[in-house]
Amino acid sequence: MASESTTFGFATALTIIGLAIMLYGVTLNSGQAPNAVVAVGGVVVVVAFAVLTAGVMAIDSGHESL
Repeated sequence: MASESTTFGFATALTIIGLAIMLYGVTLNSGQAPNAVVAVGGVVVVVAFAVLTAGVMAIDSGHESL
């Protein structure tokens, strides 16, 4: 259970950090053009979803009883 909480907490934290990076990137040029900071924030959010997906797959694979 602690492992599941850690995984989901880490995914949530990464998502919030990624969104904060993206918002900071938007404020750099008032959102008029894409920049590298926004792209880095997007990559962090994608990594967060990958961590979340891996966590869900780990939970699902541990309870296969057919």
